[in-house]
Amino acid sequence: MLLEIIHLLLNIVVSIVAGSCLLRAFMHFLSIRTSPGSGNPFAALIFPVTDWLVLPLRKLLPHWGKIDLASILGALFAIIFKNIIIDLLRGFLSFNISVLLINCIFDVFSIFLSGITGLVFINILLSWVQNNSPTQYYISLLVEPLLSPIRNKLPSSSGLDFSPIILLVLIQVLEIVLSHLRNLFIAIVF
Repeated sequence: MLLEIIHLLLNIVVSIVAGSCLLRAFMHFLSIRTSPGSGNPFAALIFPVTDWLVLPLRKLLPHWGKIDLASILGALFAIIFKNIIIDLLRGFLSFNISVLLINCIFDVFSIFLSGITGLVFINILLSWVQNNSPTQYYISLLVEPLLSPIRNKLPSSSGLDFSPIILLVLIQVLEIVLSHLRNLFIAIVF
């Protein structure tokens, strides 16, 4: 029971840290302003959560074009740390580094897709109740590059926008594919 509680709490903390690192990388990829004066409400949240991890990594790994390697590796390192701690608490440490890395890399993708799913739902809700807020504006900046290609392919449907639903279905399909790929890679390694 105690192990399950520790696992839950560690999973929550690491998901917040890793998700924040990935959000930071995604905002950098989309060239969304994150300076303190930009009015970006996410910057005030994610920088305190991720700076301790990302800034030392950034000294070793600068931005690679639009790719923020330090933030992505920060998310990966947080997940690796969590998996090692959980294995140690169980009294079992996987000596197969390949399996550990495969699981952690797929966990990064899973957290990213979960974050995108959450942003799509928040964007939908805010579009109904709170237009023109800074939060809604920045969430739209994050979600719109994913929705607009879908929206452009859909026929006009008298004011109804089905692109968020299609994006959510595509994310679910991608999660199923990633789950099977994870199992395939682990089977190959064993």
